[in-house]
Amino acid sequence: MNRTNHELQQQLIYLPEWTENVQPSIDSKFLSTAVEAMVKHGQYRLNMEFTHKRAMLKLNAVDHRFISAVYALKPTEEQIVLIKMYWQAITNEQKALEEVEILRKRVSLRRLPQSYDKILNQFIAPIQTMLSHAILHKDRRTSMASCCFKTITQCEFDLMAMTIAIAQDTARGYAQLAIDTKNKLHQLDNNSLRTATEQLIQAIEIRGENMKKRAQELFQYKIISFFEQAPAVDNGKGNVSAGAI
Repeated sequence: MNRTNHELQQQLIYLPEWTENVQPSIDSKFLSTAVEAMVKHGQYRLNMEFTHKRAMLKLNAVDHRFISAVYALKPTEEQIVLIKMYWQAITNEQKALEEVEILRKRVSLRRLPQSYDKILNQFIAPIQTMLSHAILHKDRRTSMASCCFKTITQCEFDLMAMTIAIAQDTARGYAQLAIDTKNKLHQLDNNSLRTATEQLIQAIEIRGENMKKRAQELFQYKIISFFEQAPAVDNGKGNVSAGAI
């Protein structure tokens, strides 16, 4: 980094000489400022990726430590089965919550999945063919075409609302499964092992919280990198579509 910075400084020293020799002449300060701004803009995504990878490295290291802490408590085979069920339920819950947030983001930005258009276009095609018949009155054709597009647009957003509701119910179902699994762990203990079981449950919950933090970091990176970088495509219905996440 020191070497590169030195080389950049040397280039800045030579810059006035270069700009004075060109025709027409160029303001070297203005040019250096413009180049710096362009480089910073180009480095935005690189910096975002670096920050994300650094955060994930820390979260992964902590995750391995929490897993080791759980197995250091020497759980039984039966407990291990329930522990894995609990962690899987946490994973599935986070995936469902991510789907909810992505769908909400799509609705707010009016950027629905292209798959919706492909499905609905199959139903629109016959109607469009019927509307193309010359026998129809021009004003009536325009009115019915407008009604058709409004109906399709409303249908798309109704489907999105239903999909969001299903994803929310799915997340709640996995959250309840995690609770039920913990209750089963409680039921395995007896009076002599109750303290050890409580320690085990506390340990798996700590790892579960870190799993949620990790999932949230992945989600935030995905949202920023996709919705802010991916181009939108107009689908002709008043909203725009983008590729699936």
